Amino acid sequence: MKTFLKIIGILALMVLSYEAGKYMEKELSQLDDLGKPTYKFRNMYFDKLETRLYLKTITWGITGNHSQTVLTLNSSNEFFPDSTKEYIFEGNEIIYRQTPDSLIIYYGNMISKPKTFNSPVKVRIIESTNYHVLNEQVLKGLQKFY
Repeated sequence: MKTFLKIIGILALMVLSYEAGKYMEKELSQLDDLGKPTYKFRNMYFDKLETRLYLKTITWGITGNHSQTVLTLNSSNEFFPDSTKEYIFEGNEIIYRQTPDSLIIYYGNMISKPKTFNSPVKVRIIESTNYHVLNEQVLKGLQKFY
């Protein structure tokens, strides 16, 4: 009888070990995506001008706490920021208002216009560090991109 219980015990441990191994393999495979960059894109169409601008963001880091956003004329899904052709925003979310012929961006730091950003859309950057007030304004028509 003792031998029978030992065999059952050993078989139970083998099954538990096998299941624990499968579970750990599944959990560890999810770590492969940890720290890989994620991308977001927003296509903005300006009816009055019949043209488009694009917001693109890359986020990276183990906790996803690093990001860079560009405002560009380039519709490609590739992400290679160029400060001579694109507005580049570091970190924070972008809060903006789109009108038929302009784009107003509220951002924590002033950013200069790129040398070769040639768009009929009027782009205005308004320096604003009061994100609490801006977040309240999102309810009144401003939009977020992050």
